[in-house]
Amino acid sequence: MLIRSTRFLCACLGFLMLDFGYGADSPPIPIPIDSTILHKSLTFFNEAQNWHIQFTTVVKSELSGESNTYRGDLWSAEKNKFRLKLGSDLYVSNGKHYWELHSGTKQFLIKNFEQAETAPDQVLLNFMKALPTSLEKITVNKKSLWKLKMDPQSAPGNLQALTVFLSFDTVLPERMETVDAADNKVSYTLQKLERNKKVSDDLFTLNAPKGYETVDMRL
Repeated sequence: MLIRSTRFLCACLGFLMLDFGYGADSPPIPIPIDSTILHKSLTFFNEAQNWHIQFTTVVKSELSGESNTYRGDLWSAEKNKFRLKLGSDLYVSNGKHYWELHSGTKQFLIKNFEQAETAPDQVLLNFMKALPTSLEKITVNKKSLWKLKMDPQSAPGNLQALTVFLSFDTVLPERMETVDAADNKVSYTLQKLERNKKVSDDLFTLNAPKGYETVDMRL
């Protein structure tokens, strides 16, 4: 179930105020879109040699009505290197090769980087490629936030809604929410966000553990 959910998650990642999302304490205040707000947020990532995000994601299926919650940990570095732990599964790229480790089926998949479905601009941070459509200042639990709606057609994935909530002070993302074409909903809440930490290239490689079936899917 986790493998199916994580693959569904990777297909619909991005950033609407959902029924399970942030509810504003007071009516939102529409504001003309200020490109500097989004620019400052993107600069945090674009100027970093690497960055690290710990987050919680909730996947809600429209068909079954079920919700599943996973903890995630994402490291990303230059030259398309990343390491994503989502629940008990692991997705790693060294920029050339890409590996998936699925604990449920005991499978270790090998792919080319071009076949990766979980690159950071597809997972969690696909708002970086989207165009903003509206900006509001809202208050949630007495905390001020920027609510930035994005054009879902300009982002990776088949989405019909894409929203990111930025810190009012730092303009860094705190929560992202998506709705896909089938009305499935995904939310991400960031617990930790840091950049330019010392990391080894060993973090961006992966070998098959003992007892796992290796499946080479390189094209």
